[in-house]
Amino acid sequence: MFRIEFIASVLLILAVIHTFSISIFSKLSKRGGIHSGIWHSLSEIEIVFGIWALILIAFFIFIEGLEHTILYINSQKFTEPMFIFSIMIVAGSYPIFDFCRKIVKLFCKILPIKNELSNFFLVMSIIPLSGSLITEPAAMTLAAMFLRDYYFHENRKIHFKYLTIAVLFVNVSIGGF
Repeated sequence: MFRIEFIASVLLILAVIHTFSISIFSKLSKRGGIHSGIWHSLSEIEIVFGIWALILIAFFIFIEGLEHTILYINSQKFTEPMFIFSIMIVAGSYPIFDFCRKIVKLFCKILPIKNELSNFFLVMSIIPLSGSLITEPAAMTLAAMFLRDYYFHENRKIHFKYLTIAVLFVNVSIGGF
């Protein structure tokens, strides 16, 4: 089992590297050519971890055998990941997002600072703190959607975006305990 855990760790590292290399695959696909379809598939962020999960399963079958692999997969519980996925889908729906947008606008009127600054403050503080009530994944989804719509659509400095996302992760982690 140690071998498969080591291989799984290496594949996870490769999947993370692949995630940060999406733009390279996208540029390769735009060049055209016989392999442009493959490059395009590898540039789709939604399927990166699925591709690497399939590679992991192939290694698992090769090392442990098909029967042991099927027994292992069947022994896993996917209740919590499916719950988190469902919560994020619901939190990202228009009615929930619109309701939260109205609440943020209401609080923005109360704060005695400029609207853009008060909006940013609320997105980075109140929404992550609400993770205790609505779950951390839902708070992260809502905050990310606010940032996308209000701040990240503009051509701001990349350092601002990374710093904002890092602070958001910390805020949601703190707010959710």
